[in-house]
Amino acid sequence: MNRRELLKTSALGLVGASSVLAVSCSKKETTTADEAPKAATETNTDVTYVSESDNVAQSLGYKEDASSVDASVRADKGETKGSEQFCTNCRFYTAEEGADYGKCTLFPGKYVKGQAWCKSWSLKQS
Repeated sequence: MNRRELLKTSALGLVGASSVLAVSCSKKETTTADEAPKAATETNTDVTYVSESDNVAQSLGYKEDASSVDASVRADKGETKGSEQFCTNCRFYTAEEGADYGKCTLFPGKYVKGQAWCKSWSLKQS
């Protein structure tokens, strides 16, 4: 193989590899209603739930039951009272409609309870 053929072959390989990379990066991760857990008691080996004993959860003060958090800790933020702050109305939380659990960007790959709360709560914009 001469240098010209080597360069042509290399160029074609790079174009093919970049095409595959572009396609794989453009795929969106979606969760169907069948994949999203519906209740705290549901067992699903493919889904990981955030535990209050998790190191990140502890550093964020994550609690599965927001009403169990002391009012002095769950302070008002903006016009939202601490008693009205839940994962369901947090900007980091997404869930299928009617689901008890959803995904939180602060806990990648894990589900959090909709009625939970953490220190990073931030009002979801409409």
